[in-house]
Amino acid sequence: HCATRLRLIVNDKSKIQEKKIENIDGVKGQFFAAQQYQIICGTGFVDKVTEEFIKLKPSLGAGGGKEAAYEQMTLVQKVSRTLGDVFVPIIPVLVATGLFMGLRGALLSLGSEWSPNFLLMTQVLTDTAFAFLPALVCWSTMNKFGGTAVIGIVLGLMLVFPALPNAYVVGGFANDLKELGMTWQEAAAIPEYAGKVPIPIDLGIFTIPLVGYQGSVLPALVLGIFAAKFQQWLKTFIPDMIDLIVTPFLTLTVSMALGFLVVGPIMHGLEQVVFGAVQSFLGIPVIGGLVIGGLQQVIVIFGVHHVFS
Repeated sequence: HCATRLRLIVNDKSKIQEKKIENIDGVKGQFFAAQQYQIICGTGFVDKVTEEFIKLKPSLGAGGGKEAAYEQMTLVQKVSRTLGDVFVPIIPVLVATGLFMGLRGALLSLGSEWSPNFLLMTQVLTDTAFAFLPALVCWSTMNKFGGTAVIGIVLGLMLVFPALPNAYVVGGFANDLKELGMTWQEAAAIPEYAGKVPIPIDLGIFTIPLVGYQGSVLPALVLGIFAAKFQQWLKTFIPDMIDLIVTPFLTLTVSMALGFLVVGPIMHGLEQVVFGAVQSFLGIPVIGGLVIGGLQQVIVIFGVHHVFS
């Protein structure tokens, strides 16, 4: 099941009594999509339905039908499903903390006064998931692609290591650099700007800006996929006697180097382009929101709504 739907693989569609299913108390609807028969139960209720369903036939609890459905999908459906499998586990945390963040903003804008300490406690609650988002994405990606989850967590935390310039601070200081008429490379040589601009990594041919990836998704996603596949490859020839130490060490070392020097800069740049394009589209008066809102149900049916989240 996903957040709202019981997902089934059936051998004989003719045996499904759709009307009877729709008349069951609590069922919101049913349809076929992505090679699966999906019964819409709603959040929370779907967990209870799944538990009862598996009691009738415990072998279904293994979830083998998910892979069977995956094999029958088109390439676009496979990409969409993969994104869903990665992001669905972390969406509840983002939604929960995001809602409280919005509530706090509304209360403060209406004139509510909070003590600095209490405000700090609310920021810990609301900002942690977003500040360490790469760790959540890397963990979920490693789970999805068969890697060791704890390696994914550490790899994601490396992307937001406190000693690295904070992405939010660097982004905010970019406008100041424009006013000063300086490039980030020039500013990096001035001690007072330390932490406000990327750290230059000189590779001889070109210079790579080293910065934290707070709030970024694509670098952690791609790096998680690479790390999972790289770890599986290492296990094919590293002796069992030293596997416990050598495999995690090589996975973290190679993945970290690749992440900061190649994957991170490229994916972060692509992420900014995509994010800027979506923001610009939504900024079109009336039309932008109307198109996204009007297509929302179609987007959900195709399963790509998680990309927006």
